[in-house]
Amino acid sequence: MGETTAVAHGGNPQDRAASPRPRCLPKTALPPQDRNGAFDP
Repeated sequence: MGETTAVAHGGNPQDRAASPRPRCLPKTALPPQDRNGAFDP
């Protein structure tokens, strides 16, 4: 049961690695490239 919860929450490292941009995380969790462009004036 613990595994199912981890997958549902997207906390599994494998799941995160497979998804380049998880929608569960906020926009601030995007890769440094996107963050850099947004933070740069």
